[in-house]
Amino acid sequence: MTDFLYPPTVRCANGEMRRVGFELEYSGPRLDVCARIVADITGGSIEEVNPWYFTVGGTQWGDFSLTLDYQFLIRSGLKEWLHDAGFDGAMEQDEIEALEYFIGSFSASLVPYELTTPPLPLDEMDLIETLKNALRDAGALGTAANPLYVFGFHINPEIPRTDVQTVLAYLRAYLLLYDLLAEEIRPVFTRRLSFYIDPFPSDYVRHVLHPAYREKINPRPTFHFRMPNSRVDEPAWHTSDPWNSWVLVERLANDAETLLSLSYERYRMMRSLFYRFKKKHWIKRIRRWAETSA
Repeated sequence: MTDFLYPPTVRCANGEMRRVGFELEYSGPRLDVCARIVADITGGSIEEVNPWYFTVGGTQWGDFSLTLDYQFLIRSGLKEWLHDAGFDGAMEQDEIEALEYFIGSFSASLVPYELTTPPLPLDEMDLIETLKNALRDAGALGTAANPLYVFGFHINPEIPRTDVQTVLAYLRAYLLLYDLLAEEIRPVFTRRLSFYIDPFPSDYVRHVLHPAYREKINPRPTFHFRMPNSRVDEPAWHTSDPWNSWVLVERLANDAETLLSLSYERYRMMRSLFYRFKKKHWIKRIRRWAETSA
């Protein structure tokens, strides 16, 4: 656990250890092979929902899933489409399965497989590193393996509290750190072209950073931190790296005085006619805070 840093708040309002789920996208080994790897590590049992959707259940943490990230196939979409279109019986079941297999085999060259974990307690989140290493050893490939791959690694930390003040603090902290995180992550060119990592519009950022801004929310149990690169096949890449980037957001969100000061500073900067020329200055400013926040 030495590589995974703890956030300032490790327990929820009810006193229980916070949890975090992970979504790891990759290409390479067949899903049934990956399901066996996950089952061997977690002690779970494998269920094949269809060739593009496996679950590993009965573990001490809950259910893991391994899917081709293509909802049409996960939900046996061709059969549903024929039904909705009024073509029940137009194709035999074996014909439907053969066509779905063809679509899936073709899609797998572009669409990632995805390992989704159940919520893991913070003191056991290094399990995702163990799973990543095992998939890499089996031949899993990440974003850099193919110019067409647009794979990510997503982190879903449980919210410590669901009140407006907490959620707003996290949102402001993320917006303030966005430029630094983007520079350090350096997404590959393909993902820069993707809508998955578009930054928030400047008008929205200024709106949220304004001291008078208040947010109306519906309580949800987790944040969703989308990291632009899944580098599962690179030995030097560890899942703790993006997690520790998220911990920076948590540290700033929990430092009310610094958060207020930086929000006001960034808000004033964004109102300047020369804002775009001050971006490097802001990154240096926020990096100084990050280096002294540990």
